[in-house]
Amino acid sequence: MSMTLEEGVYEDFIAQLYEEHKKEAIEEFTVERLQSYYLKNKLLAKPALQALKEARNLVKLNVTAGFIFGAISMEVGLKATLLKPIVYGLVHTDSIAGIILEM
Repeated sequence: MSMTLEEGVYEDFIAQLYEEHKKEAIEEFTVERLQSYYLKNKLLAKPALQALKEARNLVKLNVTAGFIFGAISMEVGLKATLLKPIVYGLVHTDSIAGIILEM
């Protein structure tokens, strides 16, 4: 079965349209996935901020203890506010994303 000229032109137009919007669609989807994690978990940074507050209090009493709590707050902050949302955003299904985050 052969294609008519109009069908060929239409197919070329659709292919060109797809190529133009593919990157934008993928970026929008990824941004929406990242935003969904932040919107579901509004208090992500709270444990890191609590550890930082504790570090500031401890540094007055013991510099080493303050340093350790500061390091803890950085680790918790990076993991909770950056790493988890990125991993969650890379997985396309919410239920599977939750399972992967727990691993």
